[in-house]
Amino acid sequence: MFEKEEALLEKMKTKTDMISVPFDELDDAITAGFQKAKKKKRPYPLRWAALAASLFIFIFITLVRVSPAFASYVSSIPGMEQVVEIIRYNKGLMSAAENDFVQEIGLSDEKSGIEITLNSAIVDQRKLRIFYTVQNKAEKAEAGLKNVQLTSGTNNLNENAMISFGHTDETLSHNESEHSSIDYDFADPMNHEDFKLNIVVKTQRPLSMAQEDTFQFDFKLDQDLVKEKMREIEMNKTVSVENQKITFRKLEITPLSAALYVEYDKENTMELFAFDDIRLTDEKGEPWSLFHNGLVGTEVSDTEDVIYLESNYFETPKELYLEFSRIRGVSKDDAEVIIDPVKMKVVKKPKDNVFSLIEVSENEVGFTYTEDREMSSMLINDVTDANGKSVYVHSSNEDFGDGKKRFSVRFDRRKAGSGPLTMKFIDYPGFIKEKTKIKIK
Repeated sequence: MFEKEEALLEKMKTKTDMISVPFDELDDAITAGFQKAKKKKRPYPLRWAALAASLFIFIFITLVRVSPAFASYVSSIPGMEQVVEIIRYNKGLMSAAENDFVQEIGLSDEKSGIEITLNSAIVDQRKLRIFYTVQNKAEKAEAGLKNVQLTSGTNNLNENAMISFGHTDETLSHNESEHSSIDYDFADPMNHEDFKLNIVVKTQRPLSMAQEDTFQFDFKLDQDLVKEKMREIEMNKTVSVENQKITFRKLEITPLSAALYVEYDKENTMELFAFDDIRLTDEKGEPWSLFHNGLVGTEVSDTEDVIYLESNYFETPKELYLEFSRIRGVSKDDAEVIIDPVKMKVVKKPKDNVFSLIEVSENEVGFTYTEDREMSSMLINDVTDANGKSVYVHSSNEDFGDGKKRFSVRFDRRKAGSGPLTMKFIDYPGFIKEKTKIKIK
């Protein structure tokens, strides 16, 4: 009955599986993007950025059956098939689409033979996802979105948001089209209705100079759909996992996401980075997991995080639980690595033997670990000299294919001096584990 929709998903999965990930460029882009997105009150730490990027790239697509009514709804609205293709793996977004939260935009702009159409959008206080189509109307071209800028009146909405988008480098034949989305995750509630979106596209055609064009769109979204629709559940429940105390303060649920407020005890002996498998579940065990392809969490303070999960806003479970079994972390005594760049040796390293090898070369430090130790795409995002000044260049992650992985950090040898150089972990391939289930209601 839904062969067409499933065929679209299989096509999308095939493309995803074929993606070659340039980790060096990815990590640099993440770093640059989050430096721009910093906010005094609630900065986005790179440990969350790295995890978000990892989830953005390695998408797991589940073929979930849709209702006959929704299948009919999808086929009756232009562009909805592409929306479903993009959000189908996220149960929260699918529920929002099924409940008429997709708003039509239908605006196009064409420059240099490239046409961009903003098809529709889905929005609430925390998230805005704009679905768009890129079509090449001329000869074969390499076209890529290089920058997006969203404003509302005099408000620059890029300033306090994490932004991700597709089509960073796409080869399109004549009349070929591709569909993707521009995703905004806002640090503070966003309640604007009038928007201006500028999209910069770089186009390269055979035997021609590359050029950049700015596509402009003015559109309006109805916030009446989402005003005063946040549900807040006070939790204030503390658990202990391997003697590390964690308090879950509250859960805020909006149509597109669920925000879990977490506080770590200041007396904990470990630095805790991320929950591997945290999820909401109902009385039947139905899970709502980490929010894929978007912002996974933000840091409120050194001891407080907000974790974003798929929304169960449109569900009415009789019972609701929070479950997890593994937390990535490292002892606070082992939360940094110190090297001597002159002698090219490790001065201080973790004592837990998570890394089978830490090696220092002239301008790089490599960390080797087994692939069963899951983590995000970034372990360290800075290297500082004896004066606390950054000499960091970039980092990368590679899979050896023999059961081992390697993370490497490069530094500017010319600025490193005689050392020592210090690197603090923002994620870690070690973990504490204990099956934990907390009743919320």
